[in-house]
Amino acid sequence: MIASGEEAGIFIKTSENTTLIGEVWPGVTAYPDFTNEKSQQWWTRWIRYYREVIEVDVHALWIDMNEPSNFIKGSTTGCNRNNLNYPPYVPHLDGVEENGELFVKTLCMDARQDWGLHYDVHSLYAHSMAMRTHTTLREIFPGKRPWTMTRASFVGTGHYATKWQGDNQARWDNMHFSIISLMEFGLFGFPMNGADICGFWLEPSYEMCVRWHQLGAFYPFARDHNGKGDDPVVFQHQDPVSFGSKFVDLVKPVLETRYKFLPYLYTQLYRAHDEGELVFKPLLFEFPADSKTLSIDRQFMLGPAFLLSPVLEPNVTSVEAYFPAGRWFDYVTGEEIKSKGESKTLATPLDKYNLHIRGGFVVPWQVPDVTTEASRRNDLGLLVALDEGQLAQGQLYWDDGVSDINIESPNYNLIKFEMKKPGQLDITPDVQSVTDVTGTLAFTSLEIYGLEQAPVKIWVNNSLQVNVNVTFNNKVARLTLMDGLPMTSPSVIRWDV
Repeated sequence: MIASGEEAGIFIKTSENTTLIGEVWPGVTAYPDFTNEKSQQWWTRWIRYYREVIEVDVHALWIDMNEPSNFIKGSTTGCNRNNLNYPPYVPHLDGVEENGELFVKTLCMDARQDWGLHYDVHSLYAHSMAMRTHTTLREIFPGKRPWTMTRASFVGTGHYATKWQGDNQARWDNMHFSIISLMEFGLFGFPMNGADICGFWLEPSYEMCVRWHQLGAFYPFARDHNGKGDDPVVFQHQDPVSFGSKFVDLVKPVLETRYKFLPYLYTQLYRAHDEGELVFKPLLFEFPADSKTLSIDRQFMLGPAFLLSPVLEPNVTSVEAYFPAGRWFDYVTGEEIKSKGESKTLATPLDKYNLHIRGGFVVPWQVPDVTTEASRRNDLGLLVALDEGQLAQGQLYWDDGVSDINIESPNYNLIKFEMKKPGQLDITPDVQSVTDVTGTLAFTSLEIYGLEQAPVKIWVNNSLQVNVNVTFNNKVARLTLMDGLPMTSPSVIRWDV
């Protein structure tokens, strides 16, 4: 029989050394003290029980309400009047100023935990919970990569969990704030992060929800999610289908674009893990010498190659967007912007989103499908955006998606794309390992942005190709390679114009 938390002695205690009782979603609630070493065994045993006995086949854990949150003040028995619960200097917090109670929506500050009084370790509650959850998943799934998502966090929590931004609101300013928040939390060590698309609280307008999907499709963690609301109010569904077929037609292209570029996004997350790179980031991190980028918080870069300029206001059909010096290409139309570091007005009707590709980069992509597991079995492609010298470079990281990364004995593929001279793209595996469907994958499509003329001859590994379909429109050439280039084999593709 699995011991209860009371028997194991792992619940947070009151100052009188009794179990502190509050209230959360289940109702009457005791709070595990994750700073207590004994909580690890208890947490792992109950999660294993949930999987093996209750038979809920969970593979990852979403840990919420871990500020820690409490629907009542402090505890069911209140909190002692002392300078911890009622500090002499009251911070500006919702509900605290009126009575000076520091335990509003959380626990009594003089509650006892293994690491110290709750006053001293309050901000470490979610951090310690993430640590225990990370260890639990490693024990239950040995050799697999643990995945946990947390609402609250502290410095270093990104080592153990990913994050989302919590209970935002269906307001236009919250869309804008989400960009700032995600950029900041990238700096704090959370490269995979996101906000609830269309807002958690309140009802989004039709237009707002369209625009939020056009933004949120490029969050590293993208999820449309909202609250149930308080009786008798129940928030309406806000997934695309609930708004009707026209809404689906408006947002489906941008969601498919996200799925198409998952290999690129996955590669950026690898770079964040391996090199500390930012994924969702301010322009200033890519263009530090451009002082005009320092104050931009309504646009963002996704990795080094993508610039996003979303609509963040109602009844707007254009966006004033800044383009640092270089060549930029509208992903949908191929239209080029040659910038010396200037702002441009972009026509943005409701059915358009602003995704620009930076010249000088090769972006891997994959034919999208209805799930990521299905997508990763489809053909691959490369988007080549040429810079002023007609050159570009890029990278693809590929693994099985679930195993722990092993640097000493690589169980992944790392492929480099490099144009050493105009009209020639070298594909070079830097790290090679056979993982799941890798052996059957091939690059079958090549999209080249920024060509003045259509390619007329194509060579692969010095062999002239006759089985290539080429289309050319608005300086974008699209090549379909019927035979394909195996993903893990060195290849050289050349073209003449």
